[in-house]
Amino acid sequence: LDDLFTENPKVVDGMIEIYKSWVDFGIDGFRIDTVKHVDLPFWQRFGPAIMEHAKAKGRDDFFMFGEVYDTSPGTMSLYSTSGRLPGTLDFGFQSTAVDYAMGNSAKQLQELYAGDNAYLDADSNAYSLTTFLGNHDMGRIGSFLVGASDDDVDLLKRDRLAMSLMYLSRGQPVTYYGDEQGFVGWGGDKDSRQDMFTTRVEQYAEDAIIGGTPGARDYYGTDVPVYQHIAALTKLRADHPALANGIQIERFAADGEGVYAFSRIDRESNVEYLVAVNNAKDPQAVRVATATPGAAFASVFGSGEGATSGTDGSLEVTVPGQEALVLKAGAAIPAALHPPTVTAVKAGNGGPLTGQAKLTADVAPGAPVEVTFAGRPKGTGEWTVLGTDDNPAYGRYLDTSAVVPGDYEVVAVARTLDGKVGYASASTTVAAGAEGGTQVTAPGSYQAKAGCSGDWQPDCTATTLTDPDGDGTYTLELTG
Repeated sequence: LDDLFTENPKVVDGMIEIYKSWVDFGIDGFRIDTVKHVDLPFWQRFGPAIMEHAKAKGRDDFFMFGEVYDTSPGTMSLYSTSGRLPGTLDFGFQSTAVDYAMGNSAKQLQELYAGDNAYLDADSNAYSLTTFLGNHDMGRIGSFLVGASDDDVDLLKRDRLAMSLMYLSRGQPVTYYGDEQGFVGWGGDKDSRQDMFTTRVEQYAEDAIIGGTPGARDYYGTDVPVYQHIAALTKLRADHPALANGIQIERFAADGEGVYAFSRIDRESNVEYLVAVNNAKDPQAVRVATATPGAAFASVFGSGEGATSGTDGSLEVTVPGQEALVLKAGAAIPAALHPPTVTAVKAGNGGPLTGQAKLTADVAPGAPVEVTFAGRPKGTGEWTVLGTDDNPAYGRYLDTSAVVPGDYEVVAVARTLDGKVGYASASTTVAAGAEGGTQVTAPGSYQAKAGCSGDWQPDCTATTLTDPDGDGTYTLELTG
C-alpha cells in the first residue's frame, strides 16, 4: 500500500520473514486483504516464498488466498497465475450465486464457470478459489435475498439454495459468521457485523432472522434451520469427497429460471455424482447427460428421488423447487473403449501471440478426459507444463510475457480416467514484447467500455499494451 514501499527488495524480504514467523507459530493460512492495491512483483516473490517455507515445515495443508475485489476472471486470475498466489476470493461466484438464488437465469452460472480456464496454470486452478456469499464489506447473503423473497418461508428456501450451490460446486466455501444463525442485516460494511452474544444495539436486536424471530439474545444455536442445513452440507462433503474436490462438468443450464446441473466425479473411484439446483418455485424435470450409462443413481441429498440412466448415459430427473438434489451413481464410469482423439490444438487467433494468449484443444466426444497443456521454444528439448484442464471446453491462457519471443510449440495431451492417452500439437510464434512479467497498461476513464470491470484499473488485462515490433513502443488499438 502507499505507506509501505513494497517495490523495495528489502521491504519484500522483511515482509516475507515476518509472515514466515506466523507459519512457524502454526496458523492455518492467510486471508490477504486489498491484494490488487499492491504491485504484482511483490506477490510474485511473497507467495512462493511463504508456500515453500510452509512445505519445508511439513505444512502441506497451508493455504493463502487474496482479496481481489473484482468479478472479472481476467483481473482475479492475474494474482493466482502471474502473481503466484495460491488462490483468490471468488467475487464472480458471489455475485452470480446470489443472482441465481434471487431467481435469475441459470445461464449466468454457465457463463461464470465458462471463465474458469483463466485461473488455470501449473499449480492452481478454479478449484483453488475461495467461494462466499457475503462478507463484512458488502453485507450478508440475507440482506441481498430479503428484497427478492415473498415471505419468511421463501427467504429461508432461497438462502438454503444459495448455501447448497456454494457447498456442492467447485471452490472452497467460506461462510460469513452469523449467516448460519440466519442474520440478515441491512447490507454494507457497517450493518453486517451483528453480535453473536446478547446485543445492546437496538438495530441489531430488531434485524430480521432467517428461519427465526428477532430479539436481543445469544445466537449460538445448533438447532436453527440455516445452521442445520450447513451442517448437513458439510457432512455430505465429508462423506462424499467428490463433492468437495471432484471433477466438475456442466450438464444442463436452463435458459431462464430453473435448473443448473453438473457432475462431480471422484478422482479415485471414478464414481459420478449428479448435482442439480433449481431456483424455480415449482419442480422442474430435465434430461441431462452423464458419463455412466445404465446405472442407478441414488439420492444422497435433497427431497428428490433417484433415477436410472439410459444406455446412452442420459438421465431424467425431477428437481424440487428451490432445492438442491444430489444423486450418486451405483457404478463407476466404465473404462474408455479407445484412446481419446485430440482433433485440433489452437494457439491464439492465428497471428503471433501477445498478452494473455488463449490455447485450446478440441477433443472428440467420448469418455471424460483431463487435458494437459505444455509448451516450449521450438527446437528445444524441455517441455514446460502449463496446466491441466479437466472439463470442456479445454483451454488455458499463456502469459507470453514469461516466454522467450520466437517460434513456440504447444502440445495437448488428453488422458481418460482409466489412463488411455491421445495428443496433438501445434506451432506458433510468440511476439517480441514485455518480458519477465512486465505488464504495460493505460489506466483511464475508458476502461469499463473496453472490457474491464471498471475504470482506472492498472491491472486490467483487457487494456494491456503490446510491443509487436520489439522496439520498446507499446500500443493499444481501441475501436468503437
